Amino acid sequence: MAHDAINKVIVCYLLGLKPANFWSIKQGNGAVTVIDYPQGASGKPVLQAINLTSHLSGGVLDKNDNKTIKLYGML
Repeated sequence: MAHDAINKVIVCYLLGLKPANFWSIKQGNGAVTVIDYPQGASGKPVLQAINLTSHLSGGVLDKNDNKTIKLYGML
């Protein structure tokens, strides 16, 4: 668990995004992002899930938010 800014920096790094893309990452309050290390701590990390909010009643994101869609266009 960390503040959204820290999580966004980590996610940008894992996705190979530039610092300018920092604001394209959505990390809601109480959201869950899962990073796995299938090869162990010395292996490459794998981003399994990002910004899960289904455990929160009603979610924390605007349902019309399209930033995630824009992010996929940058990959």
